[in-house]
Amino acid sequence: MDTIEVIEVPLESIDYASSYIDLADDYLYASFIGETLANICNSITMERTQGDYPAVTIKFHCVPENLEEFKMISEKLLDDENDDSTYHYGSYDPYLSDRISFPTLLESYFANYLFSLYELDSDYVENELRKHPEHRYMFWKSPMSRSLDGDLFCSNKMWILPPSVKIEILTEYLGVRHLNFEKAERLKVNQSDVLFNSKNAVLFAEEEFMNATQCLAHSLMDYDSWDFQIQLPKVEDYYLDSEAGVILGVDSLGYKFLHFDPKKLSKDDLEVYNFGILTATETFDELMGYTAAISLDWSLLDDSKFEELCYDVIYYSGQFDVSTIRKMGSSRSRDGGRDIVAWTKELSEQSPAMYIFQCKHTTAKSLAGSKVDVADTIAQFGANGYGVMTSTVIDSTLFDKLDGVKRNLSIKTVTWSKYELERFLEKHPKIKARYF
Repeated sequence: MDTIEVIEVPLESIDYASSYIDLADDYLYASFIGETLANICNSITMERTQGDYPAVTIKFHCVPENLEEFKMISEKLLDDENDDSTYHYGSYDPYLSDRISFPTLLESYFANYLFSLYELDSDYVENELRKHPEHRYMFWKSPMSRSLDGDLFCSNKMWILPPSVKIEILTEYLGVRHLNFEKAERLKVNQSDVLFNSKNAVLFAEEEFMNATQCLAHSLMDYDSWDFQIQLPKVEDYYLDSEAGVILGVDSLGYKFLHFDPKKLSKDDLEVYNFGILTATETFDELMGYTAAISLDWSLLDDSKFEELCYDVIYYSGQFDVSTIRKMGSSRSRDGGRDIVAWTKELSEQSPAMYIFQCKHTTAKSLAGSKVDVADTIAQFGANGYGVMTSTVIDSTLFDKLDGVKRNLSIKTVTWSKYELERFLEKHPKIKARYF
């Protein structure tokens, strides 16, 4: 049975350091030990553990090729007093490594090192930027580039992959799950850039992509000939991962830009953007002279279909928690004066409120107050809000009745006459097509 040796490397600066230099130093030290041990082991794995102090410890689980040699080398690696440069990380240059066993340690090192540049001497920093122009944009050239056919640039949020490198390296090197990309459309709406496809929608980080294209252009040129007026690479196609919403952009030369942490849009966000799109569409229709009438033939619906339409309007209105909407039986069953019940969405300063809706489909010219029993229904079910939805005009007597209930019982009321319903359906053509 193989002997397993565990080497622990404490990252003492995490949660305690006041300098990025110290954090970078810890990760470089851990990387040096891990890569050195990997060269003398049949197999080696890494474990990251949490604690009080040190807050993080890196544990290497090793199966040595030669146990005696392993113990000798690991002892020197961990000896702070050791003056043999072979076993001291001060002479370690990850860019010269032919194989990287623990790329995440080096990525953490570079991320902290770039922030530490602001703490260092300006002459040193200028020299570093000449050697590594990508650092100016908070990117670093991954040490994995030595084993790839081209330079791979990384930052805390993005990767830039050369045309010859496949995205599958994310799984191979970093253990990232397989990404399923589908073509996405880019649209500017409500002062925001949105990327979307049939599976996902996210905010597009234009500044991040601009920074990445500048980094790529600068890195492909000689430092002294850099011209800030040069034409930057242009991302022509966008794709979205179906699960996490990772953005993939591809430029005309085949370089791939991956953004790992875009803001995913919620259903509430989508409602807002969808309304903005519909509003813009209406404006364009008006500019082009399209003035289609929005009046609907309500006689095409029976009572049951009208209640279904009311359910959809409440569902897509954006005001109510869709998981709480209940249609109370068929239109001809006893419902105690309530056709639909729904709870409003919970807000930071307001608890959810229960609304009772009555749906009145009629061929009459108007809906009078005598046709709707409001107060008894509210008292029976303890509602916080009351709504009337009708396929005709609401009579003044019903408005007076609702105003009195609102005033005397301190509840909120909402009305949907045919006018509000027709305008809502005009902005939601898919719902309209289900019924007309």
